[in-house]
Amino acid sequence: MEAEDTIHIEIEIVKQKIGLWIKKEHEIYYREAEKRINDKALNFANKWGYMNPQDLLSKLLIDLMVNYIVKEKRLDAYEDELCPKMEHLLEMAENMNTAVARLQKESQTQNVDL
Repeated sequence: MEAEDTIHIEIEIVKQKIGLWIKKEHEIYYREAEKRINDKALNFANKWGYMNPQDLLSKLLIDLMVNYIVKEKRLDAYEDELCPKMEHLLEMAENMNTAVARLQKESQTQNVDL
């Protein structure tokens, strides 16, 4: 990262301040992550009664990873379904291009005969 592309920010996660050097254009994502993590920690703390920050962070990490795995599996399934459809569309496009080329050739041949 070049110096002019980076900034130093401080975020707070479960009352722990963290200083980070990040790309300027990513600051909005770090701020959103800070908000979501703290909101989720508060929800967990309210749901199970207060626990120490390490417990909250552990539960947050597990929840985050489970959600990531679920989304990854959904994307894999979507890709598995999408790839054959894309191959079929490619085949159809090639057939159409061949048909158009044949029609153009026939049209040129008819024009020459006239």
